[in-house]
Amino acid sequence: MTILDRKKIRPDILKIQDDAFKEQMKFVFQFMELEENKRFNFQKIYKKLLDLNELFFKKKAGMVELHDK
Repeated sequence: MTILDRKKIRPDILKIQDDAFKEQMKFVFQFMELEENKRFNFQKIYKKLLDLNELFFKKKAGMVELHDK
């Protein structure tokens, strides 16, 4: 599900966005390596997040319906 057309964004802004994403991913990987976080299945959680985002962006569910999911 694409919500951003990268072709419409200036190259300097894309670089800032990509650099920020790389830094976020470094943090995520460090977080996942901590022993107390290894019991969570982050792939399952992320899949659920993507599924709920798809419902929201396709206007099949609103914030109220998705709140407790």
